[in-house]
Amino acid sequence: MMLRVDLHVHSNCSHDGIDSVMSLAEAARDVGIAAIAICDHNMCTPLPESAPVMLIPGTEISTLAGHILGIFLERPIDYHELSNGELPSAEAAINAIHSAGGLAVLAHPFERLGADEKYLCGLDIDLVETANSRDSMKVCDAGERAEKLADLMGKPSVGGSDAHDCCTIGICYTDVEIDSDNLFELRRALELGRCRAVRVRNTMWKEKARSQWVSARRSGSIRRMVRAAVYVALSPIRDALQR
Repeated sequence: MMLRVDLHVHSNCSHDGIDSVMSLAEAARDVGIAAIAICDHNMCTPLPESAPVMLIPGTEISTLAGHILGIFLERPIDYHELSNGELPSAEAAINAIHSAGGLAVLAHPFERLGADEKYLCGLDIDLVETANSRDSMKVCDAGERAEKLADLMGKPSVGGSDAHDCCTIGICYTDVEIDSDNLFELRRALELGRCRAVRVRNTMWKEKARSQWVSARRSGSIRRMVRAAVYVALSPIRDALQR
């Protein structure tokens, strides 16, 4: 059977997430997504025991080389211990993910300018996220470059929406060929490369603006709220220019 899974989702436990885990699970079910990985920023969010779709325990770790997803974690990762007050190296994050029993995913590797392809090739990752709905907002060919990197490294390509709310669940996802729908078989199929990344559409600027505003409000910083308000005001213009 073929399952659609979204391997990169943020809940309201993230500083910029909007909706609860259960709301995200219900939204995933409604658009035909069978499993979602909850990858909140630098934390391992506790998951409910039952939900309308399979819930994959995960995290998104900020590192000196960009973001690394940890999925199928068997135990939480202590980010404060890992970071020790500063951004950890990608290698340290990957080691922590593997030590916690998870798979390490190179998340939107070319989302930011100046990504070092040669350095990324040397990382001990398990999967490469080649379809991310936000990756082309700053670098237009980020997805294509990620696909080339995955081929160069010989690693399976996966997709995730990078959703910060229910409305953007599943706009990028992973098709996984699986024998039975449980987390063990899902993980095994991904490791074996029985999967492909799918991009339905990219996140719109106005959709990202919502999470920017939420993050700014939670920070309590007037400066950040002013910047976020400008971001919100400009987002319709940015969307119009990309049509």
